[in-house]
Amino acid sequence: MRWLVANLIGFYRHNRRILRALHRYARTHPDPEFRAEAAAINAESLRLTGVLLEPYRDQMSHPDPERAIRYGLLFATMALRETILGDEAQRPGYELADDDLEDELTRLVLGYLGLPLPEPGDLEQGAAKLEQGS
Repeated sequence: MRWLVANLIGFYRHNRRILRALHRYARTHPDPEFRAEAAAINAESLRLTGVLLEPYRDQMSHPDPERAIRYGLLFATMALRETILGDEAQRPGYELADDDLEDELTRLVLGYLGLPLPEPGDLEQGAAKLEQGS
């Protein structure tokens, strides 16, 4: 899970300017058909990302794993939009280093899905493995 969250954060950071502009454009475009198409593209993107979590469905304690995957990813991407793409002046006190943001979002999604939360130190060890490429 941390790998997925880390990649989402990296994607949002690397593409911050264009994502911010596209998000704003899609939300404010006057044509409702355009807004609906943009929403459909976003939904499909989340669905495809959710496919990565499908192998863990049987381990989830959430009563509706399919819904949990859909909403868990939605919550994570909403948090990324706000913390990375949003206006820093509108959210004082919510700035986190990427490693800390990875920890928090990993806990958020795992907890919502009803998957075991990592033990203290496990997230840091996982991050070190990612950095080493293993």
